[in-house]
Amino acid sequence: HPNDHTAPSEPTITFVEDINPKDGKLNKAENGSDSDNANTTAKISVPTDAVVGDVIKYTVNGGTEQSHTITNADKTAGHVEIKVPVVDGQTSSVTAKIVDQAGNASKEVSGSVDVDLTIGNPKVRFLEDTDNNGVLSIAEVAAIKDGKAHWVIDIPTDGSIKAGDVIQSIDSKGNWVKFVTITDEMIKDGRFEATFNVDIEKLRNGKYETPEYRFADDAGNISDSSKATLTLD
Repeated sequence: HPNDHTAPSEPTITFVEDINPKDGKLNKAENGSDSDNANTTAKISVPTDAVVGDVIKYTVNGGTEQSHTITNADKTAGHVEIKVPVVDGQTSSVTAKIVDQAGNASKEVSGSVDVDLTIGNPKVRFLEDTDNNGVLSIAEVAAIKDGKAHWVIDIPTDGSIKAGDVIQSIDSKGNWVKFVTITDEMIKDGRFEATFNVDIEKLRNGKYETPEYRFADDAGNISDSSKATLTLD
C-alpha cells in the first residue's frame, strides 16, 4: 500500500448498558442488566471504509493501548465489543482509532460513562414514638404538647445520598413524583423535617399511615421506599 496516504474514518464508541436513561451515567439497574456487574460493555464501531485486516487500537480506563485486528465477523457485525471495568463513583472510559494496513491512522475518539451504583434508603419515623415500635404509649402521649404526632424522613449520612438527589412521594394518580430536593443541610441534619403531623385524636379511630417516600438520583438510581404507621396504646 505504498501510495495509500488516506486516513481511515474514525470509529464511534457506545456504552451499551447506558440506556435507561441514556445520559452518560451508569446506574445500578443499567449495570445489572447482564450478569457481569464488575464490567460494562463498550461497542467500538467498524467504519464502512475499514477493511478486514485493519487494526482497532484502543485503551480502557487509561490503560495500555491494545490492538484488535478486524475480522470478517467484526466487519459483518459492524462493531467489536470490549469489556470495561466499572467502579462505583468513578468514570469508565475508552479511546479508539483505526489503523489501516498502510499505517494510516484515523482520528482517535473517546467515550466515557460516569458510574453511580449506590443510593441509600430513607426511614420514615414518628418523633414522638421514641422507641419506634409503631405504638404511642400513654407516657409518649403524655409528653406531647401540641396534640399532634410529627414524622420525619431520616437521610443516610454515609455518602450514599448527595445534595441534588430528591425525595419522591406518590401523587394522587399513583405516580412517584419529586417531593423535595435534598440539600447539604438536610444531609448534615440526617433528616428532612417539614410540618408533617397527624392529630392524636385521629389515632383513636385506628392506625394512621404516613405517605410513602423514596430517594432518586440523577443517574437513575431509586431507593427502597419507606413509610411509618402509628396507633395508640
